[in-house]
This record gives sequence, structure tokens and C-alpha cells, in this order.
Amino acid sequence: MPSEDKLSSGALLTRSRRVLVVDHNRLGADVMSVRIRLLGYEVERAYSVQHALAIASRFNPDTIFIDLPEEEAFDLARKLIARQSKARLVALSSWLTPQSAAKADAVGFDLILRKPITADQLVDALSTPKAANEG
Repeated sequence: MPSEDKLSSGALLTRSRRVLVVDHNRLGADVMSVRIRLLGYEVERAYSVQHALAIASRFNPDTIFIDLPEEEAFDLARKLIARQSKARLVALSSWLTPQSAAKADAVGFDLILRKPITADQLVDALSTPKAANEG
């Protein structure tokens, strides 16, 4: 569970409502989706780039967590940005290097998190809106 500070600060009250979790590992996507749903969000899951694009176009998520192999993640982010998605893009990686973080930033990810992510990191990622100058 998130820390008392996160809960009492109202962080969960000013959040986006729709979240898309994209992970080639179905179990990983399912577990992440449950964690987010328990915080009161509406969640959809996708397991590939094409699946994510189809869901994003109909679901219109506020935040998209992307945990795919590096080039697939970058490809998805580029395609979402090209479609003028307003979603906050959050990259998840267990193999985060300075080079991959720099490339993710250059591609257009709004946030990059190393797995496993804590409950507080999850709340922060969900409750921080996409800045007006982003996207």
C-alpha cells in the first residue's frame, strides 16, 4: 500500500482515471493491472504494440505503462506520439542503463522507472499529470 503521506496528501484524488498497461508478459500485465485497479483506476491491458494501439484508440487512457523489449517500447511510444496521444507515457524496465534511459527520454517517454516499482512510485506515476508543455 502507498505510504500514509501519499494517501493523506490527496495524491490519489487528483489522478488520471484511465490506465493502459502494456507488457509482453501476460502475468506481469495482470499483476500490474490489479495493483492499479486496487487504487481505484479503470485499467485495460495489452500484450503487444498492435494490441496496445488498438486499445489506446478506443480507451483513450490518461497514463500508459509500457514494459516491452526496448525497441518495441520505443516503437510503441513513437506511434502513440504520432497519433497525438495525450497519455502520459511511463517506461518500465528491469535492465535500465543510462543509455536506454537517455534514448527513452529522447523518444518521448514522460517517466522511466526501474522495476520492481514501489507502491509510492506507482502512486506518483499515476497522480502526476502530463505537463502542459509535454506532448
